[in-house]
Amino acid sequence: MREYIKAHGGDYSKTDSEDLVKDYEDLVKENLSYYFDLIKDDDILQTSNIFLEHKILQNDLASVKTVSDLYDVIHKHLKFYSPSDLASFIHEVNLPISSKQLLRIINIMHAMLQDELLDSIALELKDLPKEEEETLIHHYEGIREDVMALESACRKLSSAKTLEYVKDLTTIKLDIMQHYLPADMEDEYKPYYDNTKEKKDVINKILQISKIYSKAQLFDMNIKQLVDIKNTIVEQNRLTEKQRKSYKKYIEVFEDTANLSEEVFNENVRNALEALSNEQMSELLLYFNTRNHFILNKLNTAIQEAKRKNGRRNRFE
Repeated sequence: MREYIKAHGGDYSKTDSEDLVKDYEDLVKENLSYYFDLIKDDDILQTSNIFLEHKILQNDLASVKTVSDLYDVIHKHLKFYSPSDLASFIHEVNLPISSKQLLRIINIMHAMLQDELLDSIALELKDLPKEEEETLIHHYEGIREDVMALESACRKLSSAKTLEYVKDLTTIKLDIMQHYLPADMEDEYKPYYDNTKEKKDVINKILQISKIYSKAQLFDMNIKQLVDIKNTIVEQNRLTEKQRKSYKKYIEVFEDTANLSEEVFNENVRNALEALSNEQMSELLLYFNTRNHFILNKLNTAIQEAKRKNGRRNRFE
């Protein structure tokens, strides 16, 4: 770490480890910022070049003799024009092709060009740390409509010197994240973690046991949050199942009231009050209200007595 700070002109003589780490992180972030400036897609045509590019397009279109020639022109200029703009310019030349057919051809070739450029970028990034590789590829996939941007990044990454610099920086950045900012790893490398088996397995488990969250909502969370949610749902389901079984048990117990002594009946009521939720107790009373008023009255009397003794007033009113 000191050697890296020294190599980049920083003050490496500090003895406070926290200050040293902060300087190290700031320096790496500064260099990473330079890296993104280096490969970001800023090669926007200057005004003077726009006219030149349009002139080149006109000359190329004038030389079109075959369908193959037209394809070559489209492929060449899709790097500078949107499909709709290019279709408009080509249509002005009055080539023997309908506007609808022309736009369809251009859209197909545009998609092919996007894939070519993205494949080239992915190939250049393959030796980066996996976390960085997948995160950067996700970034470029997100701007696939901007062919000029992809072309610019592809050209810059094809430089061995630039690529080596990028590889060094991303390796250092990953090392810093792992050692000093581990809690931020998932936020920094979200596309990578979204593709891990661990995250996918937890999400699939949650979707199997609950309908509360959508898949998209779950992918927005980090693995720790997902594990906590999964454990909470599992516990809630366990308690719900336990209460369901208890409810069924006490239905059967109270249906057999005729065979129970007063003492045993009252004890079962007290146990039911402890085992069942308020909602389940209300359901239990409703169940006997529609089937056996004798049992219902006994239950109400026993519940009131239990409430009086335990101070649990108004719980089921």
